[in-house]
Amino acid sequence: MRRDLDAYNTPEMITRVLLDRIQPEGTVYECCVGKGNISSVLRGRGFKVLTNDLDKSIKAHRHVDASIQGSWDNLEVDWTITNPPFGKAANIVQLAYTNSRAGIAMLLRLSFLEPCQDRVDFLMQHPPTAIYVLPRISWTDDGRKDTVTAMWAVWDKRVQSQIIGVVGRTELKG
Repeated sequence: MRRDLDAYNTPEMITRVLLDRIQPEGTVYECCVGKGNISSVLRGRGFKVLTNDLDKSIKAHRHVDASIQGSWDNLEVDWTITNPPFGKAANIVQLAYTNSRAGIAMLLRLSFLEPCQDRVDFLMQHPPTAIYVLPRISWTDDGRKDTVTAMWAVWDKRVQSQIIGVVGRTELKG
């Protein structure tokens, strides 16, 4: 059984691994902030971060559904970096890409790359510029690892090249 609102918090080291590999600039939108693990790492690296979460009990700048177009109206951000809920990931990725000036980085299941109906057109028109495959980690704080591999998928509008990288388990220590 999945958690309400797909609330699976991102271990901070996962975000550090991403920021060691990409160079986002400007204002970053964390549109599915949850407990704030991603946004705290971003702030620690000096980014101005705007936060959102559908759950009104979570401290955030905004409380809108990031999977709906209207929630992105009048929002000016350079980057969106988040761990979107699995069931809404396709919509959030596409809206984030359209509404972020420089790029997006999404923590997704590796299976997101499958050309399913809800994302095939987007993926064909906008393949990720970088993919960083992660070792399986525990999303439930009980040490049990997920059955599906996760990745950081990056769409950097400033570059034309593509990178596929693998993150070793030793990089997640410390």
